Amino acid sequence: MKKILMKFLFVLLIVCITSTAVAVNNTAEEPESTENDQVQNVPLSIEEITSMLESDDAYVRAEGRTSLEDQDKQIIFNLADNSDLLSPVARSELALVLGKIDDQQSEQYLFDFLADKEPKVRMNSAFALKNFRSERTKNALLNALSDENVFVRLNVIWTLGEIELSVSSSAKGNNLQNNKFSLNLGNDRVVQSLCQAMNDDNPLIRAGAAEALGKCEGEGIREALIAGLSDSDKNVRIQAAKSLGNMRGDDVASALTEALSDEDDKVRECAAVSLGLMRETSATEELIDLLSDDDANMRSTAVIVLGQIGDERAEDALILALSDEDPYVRINAVDFLGKTGSQKSLEALVQQLQDSDPYVRQRVMETLTAKGEDSTELLVDALSDENKDVKWYAGDVLVAIGEQSVEQLVNALSDSDTYVRSTAAWALGQISDERASEQLVMTLSDEDDDVRMSSALALGNMGEPAVPHLSIALESDDPDVRKYAAFALLSIGDKSAVSEIKKLFDSEEIHSSDTEDLFLHYNENYYAPFNNAVDEVDKDLLSGLVLALEDLDGTETGDLIKALENEEDDPQVYAKIAGLKNTKVASSENVSMMMKHDAGYIRLSTVLMFGFSKEEKATEALIQSLGKDGDEIRACSAFALGEIEIEEAIIPLTFALKTDDYDRVAGCSAIALGKIGDPQPVDILKVSLDDKNSYVRTCAALALGSIGDESAVPQLISKLSDEDMVVKRNAALALGNIGDTRGVEPLVLSLKNDDDEVRIAASWALGNISDRRAVNELISATDSENEELICISLEALGRIGDEKAISTIDSFLDDSSQDIRICAVNALGNIMDEESTIALVYALGDDSKEVKSRASAYLVERREDSVEALIKGLESDNNNIRINSALLLIEIGDERALEPLLESYSCT
Repeated sequence: MKKILMKFLFVLLIVCITSTAVAVNNTAEEPESTENDQVQNVPLSIEEITSMLESDDAYVRAEGRTSLEDQDKQIIFNLADNSDLLSPVARSELALVLGKIDDQQSEQYLFDFLADKEPKVRMNSAFALKNFRSERTKNALLNALSDENVFVRLNVIWTLGEIELSVSSSAKGNNLQNNKFSLNLGNDRVVQSLCQAMNDDNPLIRAGAAEALGKCEGEGIREALIAGLSDSDKNVRIQAAKSLGNMRGDDVASALTEALSDEDDKVRECAAVSLGLMRETSATEELIDLLSDDDANMRSTAVIVLGQIGDERAEDALILALSDEDPYVRINAVDFLGKTGSQKSLEALVQQLQDSDPYVRQRVMETLTAKGEDSTELLVDALSDENKDVKWYAGDVLVAIGEQSVEQLVNALSDSDTYVRSTAAWALGQISDERASEQLVMTLSDEDDDVRMSSALALGNMGEPAVPHLSIALESDDPDVRKYAAFALLSIGDKSAVSEIKKLFDSEEIHSSDTEDLFLHYNENYYAPFNNAVDEVDKDLLSGLVLALEDLDGTETGDLIKALENEEDDPQVYAKIAGLKNTKVASSENVSMMMKHDAGYIRLSTVLMFGFSKEEKATEALIQSLGKDGDEIRACSAFALGEIEIEEAIIPLTFALKTDDYDRVAGCSAIALGKIGDPQPVDILKVSLDDKNSYVRTCAALALGSIGDESAVPQLISKLSDEDMVVKRNAALALGNIGDTRGVEPLVLSLKNDDDEVRIAASWALGNISDRRAVNELISATDSENEELICISLEALGRIGDEKAISTIDSFLDDSSQDIRICAVNALGNIMDEESTIALVYALGDDSKEVKSRASAYLVERREDSVEALIKGLESDNNNIRINSALLLIEIGDERALEPLLESYSCT
């Protein structure tokens, strides 16, 4: 009852004091406030604050502490005078508040609290005394070092360290104005006590003492901390290593170097950091060894420390650290090598542009950019690096370096590598230094379209300074120079260029197209499936020869096996194996002699030499070999006669097809007859379509397809139902090569075969026959996961040329596969229709150079029929479409395009 009464009187007293303080503060006139303002600004009462200080919630106590700090200090002192009425929690919070009051009375209250019966109060009091640096404070803290509670002693030790650090820092800065209660204290007793604490039984005390000693100055500190590096507790060793970083001396360096071998990662890391602070070169070798530590943090720290020390002996090791598995290690290595700036370091950094981590690459780019002119030559060389990332990012860095890289980039415009020239032109355009304009205009005649395009865009970026050079370029005899010069002038938007461009449109055709070569290449490629099937038989023959030779015991066949495995077709190679100086045989006697050699591998090499050299003088000898030599040599002789393609071989090859029991001889004879292409053996080849051996049947089908005799169509149609898939496939290819429309419906049925190879062959064949009856099934065939089938079906639809296929073909222009997009463009290029023209303009925005160049070629071929679609392309949101549409309109030179071009580039 007495205690409750005392607390009531205490609160009443505080309330009265607070009321008086509030009354004093309210004597000054204040503006009127609204009722809401009064509600919001009512201060907490001391009773409410006291209640908050006693809360179990740390956040509430912190809020109460803040509210108390805002009170008049006399209120706080009155609270301290009656602290015995507060709970231990509230007293500990009050101690923290007192620590922030710069007053001797506060200091005294905290001394009293150091003797409080509650450890929490004593702990906070010790902590709060950090702001007081008087002799009294130091004595009180030193006495508290004997406190029975370890955490109280720990706070005392920490506070002593902070006081010594503060006094030392103030003395070094000759700034004593903040030391209100500080005299010339000295620190001998503090240091001595902290050194003694390094021998305490409790590791927490020893660790705290090690930390505090790092903030002090005085005798015995280094020795105590060096001894602490051997403490049984790792936390003591960690704090000792950290504190020694503030010391100097050979003994300190030696002890820290030895600590680099500590069993604990953190001890090693702290020892390394301290050596870095000391710039201690004697530890370089040991730090280099840490670059192979199992712990990534340790390796990263070692890199940083070696960078701080700056010993050139570490350069090679840090270059190796660029390949560390941890990105932070690599980033730190980049920083060090950038500071080194040696040629070796810069070369390593350029190669690091291929780093898989974007943050590492960014740091490398920033570092190389900061090196400026020192790195430009290496970066230009890197534009031709084998690694695409190195090439790509080197260009970005050169742009970031800016004017300092212009000279090197201008020189790179003459490089033999296309990518280097193109990137150099692009970079010069980004930098926009007019010194490069004349050389860039000269590059408009480059043999590569990408280089010309990059140069034109670069000149456009340079603006007005490039106009005089571009105006001269419009007079060039080279149509490509005129085209790109006109485009650059348009890009600049300079009105002075309008007259020059108009004159260009009024002149004769500026286009010099290689479209014809493109279509020739396309048509040759379209026949690849059939030709590949024939080549497949030839390769199968060579593979069979390898297996046969490997069964022989002997080393003399090794060179021949190697040549066959490499699919070598150089006759000189086989001549050398046969023991001949060259492939020229002077007389038939020499031929006969070589073909009668005792060693089978010599005869075989000779046959292959004759075949690949197409040596007609060897025909008779090869015919004799076809009739009486060993199995593989007979088959090889049939192959050689097919390569020579001489009519004299038709009858013996036909005979071999009819009578030879070895399937490879019969099959190779059939293929050889197909290569010769004479219709004489068609009947026997049709008979061979029913041979019991599937290999013979498949070769006979290809031979009939090569000869192209329409009389074989019914028999080939029947083979679309053969039990063997390869025979089905080759029958379909043969029908496509012959091109007879009787094969359309059977081939359409083959599009539904379960085997993709058969479907691909049927799709190709239908495209080659080009009959509209196949369109719907070919459209369905594009709904496949097989990329080759999609490509062949798209091109087949293009060759048929039916407009209803355009929407299907168009949909593949956004396919992820470049090959499919190319096939879609090829297909659209074959369909002369407004809708296909619009689709081709869309393809000008493709990221692939091959896709864009093919679309461009088809559009140029259509000339005036593509102008309207290209004019619309000038309004596209896709920059590639706009640029390429402008270039093609300039190339076509149609007057309808002049005003839209000028308007599009604001030249009117």
